[in-house]
Amino acid sequence: MDTNSRLQSNIVKTYIFTFHTHFEAVSAFKTIKACPNISELKMIAVPRKLSSSCGTALRVKSSQLDILPDFVYDTRYECVSDDVFIAI
Repeated sequence: MDTNSRLQSNIVKTYIFTFHTHFEAVSAFKTIKACPNISELKMIAVPRKLSSSCGTALRVKSSQLDILPDFVYDTRYECVSDDVFIAI
């Protein structure tokens, strides 16, 4: 692994996951909580710039999004800044 790959794998990014139902959000929270490589996991209200059916979202901080277990969600966003989100 070269230096660039190591540096990129250590960058912690923030992601927002939205859900169709509150039940899906709670289930995903429990699933992700068991994952050891998560820097931060919080259940939050969906930011006003994003839309969601249930109004509940998860904020996840991680350097490796691919290590997250499978769970059901509506849309995944990467937080570029406080009020800028990119659907991924």
